Amino acid sequence: MPARIYGNLARIATGLGLPYLGDNVRYLQMGLLAQELERRGVEGAIAELGVFRGDFTRLIARAFNNRKYYLFDTFEGFDAEQISQDTARFDAKGHDFSDTSVERVLARVDADATCEMIVRQGLFPDTAKGLEDQFAFVSIDVDLYEPTLEGLRYFYPRMARGGYIMVHDLMADRYRGCREAIYAFCEAEGVTFVPLPDAICSALLVKS
Repeated sequence: MPARIYGNLARIATGLGLPYLGDNVRYLQMGLLAQELERRGVEGAIAELGVFRGDFTRLIARAFNNRKYYLFDTFEGFDAEQISQDTARFDAKGHDFSDTSVERVLARVDADATCEMIVRQGLFPDTAKGLEDQFAFVSIDVDLYEPTLEGLRYFYPRMARGGYIMVHDLMADRYRGCREAIYAFCEAEGVTFVPLPDAICSALLVKS
């Protein structure tokens, strides 16, 4: 990539108040979406389904202001039955993501972040029971077929008009169940997604 493009990305990051890090396309895309939601006055909570150690959490909390921010994760790694199913169907293999904790994630959030951090620990969508929120932005990064599909089924109807869902790992070879879940949901619901060229590619869904 030409140096001038790196320079432009760095300037965008600075303008968004975000660090210039590894998966910059994904991070800057999120920041630009946050900026656009603010410009258009789209109201609603934000949510992250699949948190792991809070790398993206820290940046989302920095990009958004004064919103409820729900963190959905087991904080103990993959559910045994779900990873077993994806291993059998899609030859899933890789990290189990168990090396984390709620405390570790919250410690990464900037002390001056203005979002109200709400942790929902456990297996989704059980952990979403009782919520009545509408959402403006949702990040889904759970790698496997069932939780990705359940996430889309839960959040898409609850998105504010013009809200965004970003689903990571669209082209992850080790977790092909994720893309199959995206395809299945979009085909069933008549929804179109935009593929984003970040490190492992993300799918962007816009609520019409």
